[in-house]
Amino acid sequence: ILLDEGGSLLSLFNKKYINKYSFSGIEQTSSGFNKLNSEKINFPIINVARSKAKLIYETPLVIDLCVNRLKKHIYKKESQIKDILVIGNGVIGSCMKKTLRNRFNIRTIDNKDYLSIDNYENELISLLPTCDAIIGCSGSCSIPKHLHKYLKRPNFLVSVSSSDREFDAVALRKKIEPRSNCHEDLWIEGLCLVNSGFPYPFDGNYEEIDLKDFQLTRGLLLAGIFQSCLEKYQGNGFVELNKKFQQEIVQKWIEYKS
Repeated sequence: ILLDEGGSLLSLFNKKYINKYSFSGIEQTSSGFNKLNSEKINFPIINVARSKAKLIYETPLVIDLCVNRLKKHIYKKESQIKDILVIGNGVIGSCMKKTLRNRFNIRTIDNKDYLSIDNYENELISLLPTCDAIIGCSGSCSIPKHLHKYLKRPNFLVSVSSSDREFDAVALRKKIEPRSNCHEDLWIEGLCLVNSGFPYPFDGNYEEIDLKDFQLTRGLLLAGIFQSCLEKYQGNGFVELNKKFQQEIVQKWIEYKS
């Protein structure tokens, strides 16, 4: 059983080890689901990421955590930041916009609103030189390295995705000496890679992050493990998380919270 958060491990096994081993997977995040959904999957993957229980009950927890922690960080830099671009106008992106718009000039862009990738990229290029901070909420690489030259300097790059993929952070980090602290804010050619490009809410302060509400996530992942052990699948690709398991976990979680 392969338990993944972001799709990289499952993608690797799908390409290299499918003929050597028999296994099933569990994907926790929507960005991982999006990554894997574009591949031909050769084994079953329990889709915890898009389960109703996770989307309905966990998503608001993540949003609250993101918004509350990001407000503290952004507000400290209010003298340096006036215009903010939010990339990705999904649930998290729209909440970021609502939360920050009273104190900053907020612009948003989402590639789903454009008929072609060229139209989207042209609009993005026109926006990048006008903003003091970028908040990446797309779950994919929102500013690849060939667009870094269009970013205004100085600029704060903040990822609230589930990995460091929003800003092609690896390309930026390669320009400086390696750091021992992966949660350090890195200044690279006038760009501040907040939290080294990794998801901002998860900065190593475990007491603030690991809320008891996230027992829900642990329960859903454990359900995925049980389902992988108990159920046999004839086909490959994504498999819905058992609805009965979801209902029981949500009920227990609500009791646990009260």
